[in-house]
Amino acid sequence: MARIVLGIRNVRASSYSIDDVPFIKDNIDAFNRPYNGLDFYNRKGEKRNKIEKRVSYFHLSYIPVFPVGSAWTLRKEDGNIYDLGGAKYEIEKNLGKTRAPWYTFLLPLLAITIGAIFLIHEYTSSYIKHLSYIESVENKQAQLLHQLDSLPTPYFMVLKTLQYKKNYQRVDSIKNNVYYISQLPSHVNDLALGDQEYAVIKAFNKYELQHNQYSKDSVASYIFSVADIDSRIRKPLELERLIAGEQYNKPLINFNFHVRGLTIKNIGKPVTLLELENKDDHDNQWSVESNTFMDTGQSIRATFIPGDEKETLTHLVLSFFDNEKVYTYEVKATYYQQRGMNFFGQNSVKLL
Repeated sequence: MARIVLGIRNVRASSYSIDDVPFIKDNIDAFNRPYNGLDFYNRKGEKRNKIEKRVSYFHLSYIPVFPVGSAWTLRKEDGNIYDLGGAKYEIEKNLGKTRAPWYTFLLPLLAITIGAIFLIHEYTSSYIKHLSYIESVENKQAQLLHQLDSLPTPYFMVLKTLQYKKNYQRVDSIKNNVYYISQLPSHVNDLALGDQEYAVIKAFNKYELQHNQYSKDSVASYIFSVADIDSRIRKPLELERLIAGEQYNKPLINFNFHVRGLTIKNIGKPVTLLELENKDDHDNQWSVESNTFMDTGQSIRATFIPGDEKETLTHLVLSFFDNEKVYTYEVKATYYQQRGMNFFGQNSVKLL
């Protein structure tokens, strides 16, 4: 570990011809008291007559922190340096007062510079993030506005309440920029339908709905916009996304790899897992109970036993049946065994 060095150093800050101070030139032989403020780095002689302003400064690992003193000296042709302390008045009368050079404050200047750079960087990063956020808000607003008019009815709006709960509304039709919207009764919308959208969406076919009419501007006001960024008042309802009406007419399956295998979760209409086909070219083993009914929100696990390879590609084909049609998913992932760590990465899911 590097050692921190503290101390005092002495440097020549400026030099002048003895012709600039006639008093020194006329009495050069009278100044014969050696200057004792030199350090190791100032012992090399320069053999000519001149007046020097020398500055002592405190250093931290040889980086100047602040000056601690100054002195006028005389360098003679013998290569030695002599003290001119007694002639300070005559020197400053001819040369004027001089300040310590800027580099004797190097560490504070570095600290100020680094601090300024850090603040500029933070401000720039914050500004860029703000611009990026504004752009994302504008893009999402434009996307939702387009979908409001382009999605075939009926479709569903997913809104966020002040309590950060989800509120679902169905757009039944649009005529002359008037949106005809249906809602679940409040006591149903707040029921413990779970976090399964499929169950909520299907509830629209089970309960007597509340019907309302809204102008296009009223519906568009649900969308978070740039004007809302600096507002301290949150929207009572904020449109998060839209769901096409036919989206929940087919299974929606999530696949999540973990060290011990694969979690298969049904978030759409009820289905039956018919089979899992392992198309690996390696010694990996997969097992799951076939012909398993999966209700909305239900999960099952496929167990995985790896082979000896450090890196293998897992290739699975899973089939589901919803009493109308068979849906086949191709699921791939790379399994790694490295440095005592086992994990899946680079996964992909494709509906065939």
